[in-house]
Amino acid sequence: MLLLNNVFGRAGGGSSGGGGSSGSGGGGYSGYGHSGSYSHSSTDGTFPIMMILLVVVILIVGCIVPALLKLKSYFSTKIITHSSSKDSFWDGDQLKNHTEKTFRRMQRAWQERNMELVKSHVTTELYTEYKILLNEMKKRREKNMLSNINFTETRIIGCEDFKDDSKDRYTAYIKGTILDYIINERIDVIIQNPQKIIGDFTDTYHFVRMNNTWILEKIDNTVTMQDIIQAKNYIEK
Repeated sequence: MLLLNNVFGRAGGGSSGGGGSSGSGGGGYSGYGHSGSYSHSSTDGTFPIMMILLVVVILIVGCIVPALLKLKSYFSTKIITHSSSKDSFWDGDQLKNHTEKTFRRMQRAWQERNMELVKSHVTTELYTEYKILLNEMKKRREKNMLSNINFTETRIIGCEDFKDDSKDRYTAYIKGTILDYIINERIDVIIQNPQKIIGDFTDTYHFVRMNNTWILEKIDNTVTMQDIIQAKNYIEK
């Protein structure tokens, strides 16, 4: 219930949640159902009650998430405003622009299965991790096609400003739409999202400061309420 998006494609392994799967590969899934018939007796009233509770929880979560994002963004803005007076590297608009540019770079590298395209923009650990994942996709002859990227919301929800600049970090929340599907090059068939449905995505991008450059340290494609709550806002006095 707390998961804000599904999982199977996109840079980092997440999904736009727009399509289905026709079968194999990529840690995907082929559906939510199962074979055979399904029947349920609601004479005891349990099923309707559960449905009502489900709707209530969805409504509550739908209200809480925007409020949490607004609150986290407020604290981040306070830190950015304070820090920018002493360090021009802290600039809210530039942080958002850098996040969106990095997102596009990562989608291109993911689609091309080539981490060399973003080697200077990510940490060594992330470069190595994703290179392994992309090499596995090459072996399976799978290619994640990504296009029609549209950002509907970009917020800075976490800022950590230390006296030692090398410890500085920020977390960005990104929401938007994307055309995200996977093809099998061996048989020339779309194996995930064959209808090419443009779907929603929600990510958090985590950056660390290295040599006065914001470097991508982590991508979280499975954003939960807990992830938003745990985004840190801190300034070392």
